Amino acid sequence: MRTQDRRNRGSVLWIALVAIIVAMSVTLSMLQTSVSNSKAQDKFGAQTNSFFSTHGAVELVMSDYYGRYNVAAAANQAGLNFDVWLQSDLSSSGTAFSTLSSGSNDKVGEDFRLGPVSWTPAASASASPTRDASTIITRAIPTKFNGDLDGDRMVTSVRLYRKLRPIPGSYIVDLLIVVETQKNVGNTASAQTSASASLTAGDKIDILQPQWESQLFTFQSPPTFNGFDYALLTKNVSCTMCHLQTRNRARVDNLNNYTYYNGLGTAAGTATATALKSNWNKFERTKVGITENLTLRSNSMYSQIEGTLFQRGTLQVEGSGAPISASSFVADTAWSTQFNNGRTTINQDTTTGLTTKIPFVNNLTDLTTTPPTLPAPNGSAYLNYGTTTNQMTDGGLPSSNFPCPFPEMPSTVAVKNNLGTTVQTINGPNNAIDAGEIAAASQDLISRLNPTQPSTLKGGITLMIPAGASTTAYDSPTLPSANGVAVPVKTSATIDYAGGTAAGTAGTITTAAANITSPATGGTASYTGNAVLLGTAANPLVIDGKVLFDGDVILRGYVKGTGQIYATGNIYIPGDVIYANANVGTTAETFGVASDGTQNLVSVVAGKNVVVGDFLSQITGWDSNNSNQFTPLKLTTVTNSSGTATNTLTPMPGSFESGKKQSYVAPANVINTTTTTFVNAQSLGKIGSVQMPAGTKYASGTVVGSTAFGNSNEPNFIMQQLTIYNRNELMKCMPNLPTNDPTVATSYTTAGGAVANTVAAGAPAASAYDANYIPKFYSFYPYDSANPQTNPALALIYNGSTYNTTNKSWSGATDPHGFDYFTSVDNMPVGSISNAAMFAKNIINVAPNWIAPATMLRITSSEQENRVAVLADVENGTAPNYQVPDRRLDGAIYTKNAVLCIERSKAQHYDSATGTWSRVNTVSGGRVQVNGALIAPDTGLLICDGPEHDSWPSRQNFIINYDARVRNLLTIANQDFSSFNSWGVARVTMMRNTGFAPPAP
Repeated sequence: MRTQDRRNRGSVLWIALVAIIVAMSVTLSMLQTSVSNSKAQDKFGAQTNSFFSTHGAVELVMSDYYGRYNVAAAANQAGLNFDVWLQSDLSSSGTAFSTLSSGSNDKVGEDFRLGPVSWTPAASASASPTRDASTIITRAIPTKFNGDLDGDRMVTSVRLYRKLRPIPGSYIVDLLIVVETQKNVGNTASAQTSASASLTAGDKIDILQPQWESQLFTFQSPPTFNGFDYALLTKNVSCTMCHLQTRNRARVDNLNNYTYYNGLGTAAGTATATALKSNWNKFERTKVGITENLTLRSNSMYSQIEGTLFQRGTLQVEGSGAPISASSFVADTAWSTQFNNGRTTINQDTTTGLTTKIPFVNNLTDLTTTPPTLPAPNGSAYLNYGTTTNQMTDGGLPSSNFPCPFPEMPSTVAVKNNLGTTVQTINGPNNAIDAGEIAAASQDLISRLNPTQPSTLKGGITLMIPAGASTTAYDSPTLPSANGVAVPVKTSATIDYAGGTAAGTAGTITTAAANITSPATGGTASYTGNAVLLGTAANPLVIDGKVLFDGDVILRGYVKGTGQIYATGNIYIPGDVIYANANVGTTAETFGVASDGTQNLVSVVAGKNVVVGDFLSQITGWDSNNSNQFTPLKLTTVTNSSGTATNTLTPMPGSFESGKKQSYVAPANVINTTTTTFVNAQSLGKIGSVQMPAGTKYASGTVVGSTAFGNSNEPNFIMQQLTIYNRNELMKCMPNLPTNDPTVATSYTTAGGAVANTVAAGAPAASAYDANYIPKFYSFYPYDSANPQTNPALALIYNGSTYNTTNKSWSGATDPHGFDYFTSVDNMPVGSISNAAMFAKNIINVAPNWIAPATMLRITSSEQENRVAVLADVENGTAPNYQVPDRRLDGAIYTKNAVLCIERSKAQHYDSATGTWSRVNTVSGGRVQVNGALIAPDTGLLICDGPEHDSWPSRQNFIINYDARVRNLLTIANQDFSSFNSWGVARVTMMRNTGFAPPAP
């Protein structure tokens, strides 16, 4: 029990203290060797007590300041700046921060000076802060805690060291709290400190038993985003919930390693296996969070979450939008994992180490009733999870406002109509990455290994294509496999790479090892342009800290080190991203640690999207085993001299482009000519169908028969997902919600049945109308505003879809297979959407503008063919090596926008020698494993194996193995534009030291 004793005992106790010290000195000198063991035990006990007391004293100081700040902030409804409050609070007790001069006698302060540089706040809120040329440290020495007692320990000194980092978009206060405690010998703290000056160094240690501890806390406004506690966190889930499994990466590694060492048959192997087995039943659960909508196909999920599902918003049937009750969900084909009693650790079989799947138990009541005020924690499912702190009893679930990794800084946008007239002025975030926001994200490009140095990216094989190069700059159907290779590019610009060294000639770039770092001239660890970053097992990419690319990045292969790869554009992952771990790909792999002991922990952070695998192929239907999977088919008609026509239908995978609406010519218009035309492999319903001429055969000689074909190409899965995201986004810009055909103007009038887009009228809170909201829309290719119908990925609604205010969802098919279901936002009826949506929208393209689609399709094909299995999985693999062929993605994946991926058991293969395409089995078999976390508001993931995606596979196809280390890898701030009045705090480091704290002049 900590007590306070601050009475001034004066000279009497001073004399008593000296007497006690003398007496203790005499007693110590009389100790005999025979009691040395007892002395050692007593000393150990005293040291242990001093550790706990000193740590508790630091916690006391921290809780005192931050607790009282929170009380003051709660009383101040307009918000309260923590730094302003702290200075005022210190001043009220006669203490203040003073600048600590460089080269001072304060070792703690000088150590604190290292690391991130400080900034000087601007005089006004609208001005930008100034980066300090020499880091400024201020120090305060409060005395209010001196003399506080904890058992036989006394607080004798407290110091606060402060560093300000009000970088653009975020205000950070680094506060280092240093506390020293000593054994209480019956005097005041100041008297005891003075008296100790007369003691020898040895007597000081033996009698006063000093101990000091320092802890660094980072106070940040806006607070940091806490979404990285989740294996998967997203706004909307549909297909992703099919065949999903989440596991604890540490538990998987433990079981893999146990299997390896247990199978060695040696004494050392058995001992190691026994030690690994002792950790069973100690691994924490994983978490999956869904913040807006969970859409399901009943009885076809087959998903298992090794932990807890947190859901908020609507829970409904795909297509119809009918609500699903909590009781129906927990009885469906999705499961949790058995926990250990009273805990959230995962229960493992004591013989095999495997887990047991069990049905979810909802810790909240049915969605149609009122949830309990305080749901019980440590459950497996929280459906319709609360939004307030007291309701979130099992931990926080972030809101749908996923923060941008490039801090959103309010700006002024003049909304101009097609005539150039300003119709609205908006002040606030614009959902675009501006130059100032890139500069703000560039302020912490600092080495993890040595905070006084810049971050770096070295090694591997890289190509750096500068900004301003041709829109189809990269012109090779494959990615380079070695350094020193000249790769063709369509540009005459000066090519620079690896930190600015000129290389190659016009039309080529010579690959070289990465060398991204801060040059001596004072630049930052960044690159302006597009980059190809490749690593091999022998030559991995080596990262240290955060590295930023103002452009797109293609990333593939082995990576080593700790850091983040930021890109303002898209990050494309055509193959695998693999940590260069010791024994990688085997059951003996030391996940997250290289053979030389280097920690491997990486995140990829995209300002636009993270795009995995082949996102371009046009695909008909779900069945990848269908011989006509890839469209289009080419109809060739050859007429002989007798006038007899021979019609041949040939699959043409790799032809035409996804994301563009291309109506095909009906065969009847080209019969008896040598002109070829194209048809879809299947009829697409609403857009009609055509029959082949009588006698038409496939190239194999098989007669086509009476099969009906489509007369338009089909959008692929990613294209369809983009339209859903665009529709959700545009809802925020609809004054009224259409309950009739949304392509007709009358659907947005009261007479036409429209309802106001407000929460009260049935709209979700996240989708309520905001006239000042600037939306973001996905476009498959760089947006062509003059001809939007040829690029309808910038789409809103499937024709005929209406909004159901009862179900809070759009009616109609979720993924219709036809471009004619899409309506471009540019063609929305007049008055149906806000001026901001029509004239100030931000377009986020998925495909790169520096690689032609045909080239990118060949790249993804070659990457699929060159993949090799590099993942051991005892639970899913087969003895003796337990290798599985799944696509492997190591690290944390984050974006404010979309993560997009199609992974199938069949894929397109391009033969560069013959220039032809064929359908082949994929190396992955249609499976993906993420070893880290996947955090994105929009997740367009189609990962399916077997003849039908609804069939039950031998195991789950999409596995996220959560790596808890990613929790502290990214410090992305929530968006807050209230003059830095909302603050969060994180403990950064802690250091304990015996002996007296270094002198503080």
